[in-house]
Amino acid sequence: MDFEEHLGRVAGEAKTYTDCVLSVAPDGRAGLGSAVLMTFGDHLVAVTCAHVVPEGSRFFVGPHRLARNLIPDDVPEPFLESQVIARNAELDLALLRLPASHLGRTGKSSFSADRCEFVTESLLGRNLGVATVVCGLWGKECEIFQYPDGLVYLQAPLYTSLGPLKSVTDDQLVADHAEVEILFVNDAAFPKLKGVQPTGGIRDLHGISGSGLWLQDAGSVFLGGVVLGRATSRTDEHLIRVTPVWRLLHWAASMLEAK
Repeated sequence: MDFEEHLGRVAGEAKTYTDCVLSVAPDGRAGLGSAVLMTFGDHLVAVTCAHVVPEGSRFFVGPHRLARNLIPDDVPEPFLESQVIARNAELDLALLRLPASHLGRTGKSSFSADRCEFVTESLLGRNLGVATVVCGLWGKECEIFQYPDGLVYLQAPLYTSLGPLKSVTDDQLVADHAEVEILFVNDAAFPKLKGVQPTGGIRDLHGISGSGLWLQDAGSVFLGGVVLGRATSRTDEHLIRVTPVWRLLHWAASMLEAK
């Protein structure tokens, strides 16, 4: 498998596990973020960042890009509101409960937590420079529409990028996702993205928080961690901070055991 095929496999699978999160504050202001759909035993959850789901707001996972004439007449509520199971400010992680019908409604899949139990600080530390893929919401290119009858829908393109793993500690991963090429642009569904050119370094990736950092080992795609946001870097770099998956697994297991 050549490098482009490798990237296409990882990015293609990552998209199936990636969804968007819409938060609505009491004053009506909206916020956007990404989420990784995961199963922990019998629990289907959306994993995102704590700062994506602030206290006091309402949250909706997986809104569709649909025209009004494509919305079934028997759907009175376009989003199913999601409840926060737990937040952890130190890890900047949050778990949102999802109904069993979520995957069918959105056409998405869930990533099993069991598939990344082998990932450790030691393992990734021995593989600095390995290619990582980020797949998340391209917030700057999103548009929210509210129809006269009150239905709200979100046009939410996904962004994928490739970059090497730069550093590994017990509580943080750092990868460099400077944009040297455009990896994927769904301009068939989102015509305004046609002709987008690489920046050579940093791009405004508002909305990417809560997305997954994905890697591949022996032909299997696995989750390395959850993207928190950008780290301070030079203009020809785009360093991103990531909470490692082993911290996520330990915390999430303790939270879900009590539910």
